[in-house]
Amino acid sequence: MSIIKKSSMKKILILVILTWFSLQATLAQSVMSIGESEFKSLIWDFEAEKAWKYKGNKPAIIDFYADWCAPCRALMPHLESIQADYGRQLQVYKINTDKNPALTRLFSIRTIPTLIFVDPSGKKVEVKGAHNKKSLKDLIRRYFSLD
Repeated sequence: MSIIKKSSMKKILILVILTWFSLQATLAQSVMSIGESEFKSLIWDFEAEKAWKYKGNKPAIIDFYADWCAPCRALMPHLESIQADYGRQLQVYKINTDKNPALTRLFSIRTIPTLIFVDPSGKKVEVKGAHNKKSLKDLIRRYFSLD
């Protein structure tokens, strides 16, 4: 192989690697919209484990919402900003109550938005209503000891 081809191949390989890492960082910092199957694989397989057992290894915020709910829509940009700020330190999940009635019943959700804060040990705290970014950061400090 000529020197020019080797140089081009190295540049392409470096570009592919950088793109992959960039994509991974972006995905790790995104609010994840999940349904029942993702919930069972990421958070709690309630069919296999009858008692609550958190599967994650980092703090999580689970947002129960509906598309038609104005307070839910107002909350979403704050949750996206929180996810971007904290990155890999925590994960924000959102569950549409209209599309996931079984999960909504499982947690006895009657008010939306409802946030469930889950620490790495599995301790859950339920918080109802919309919150601004400052309020969310205060809750994260209180329940997760993250700054």
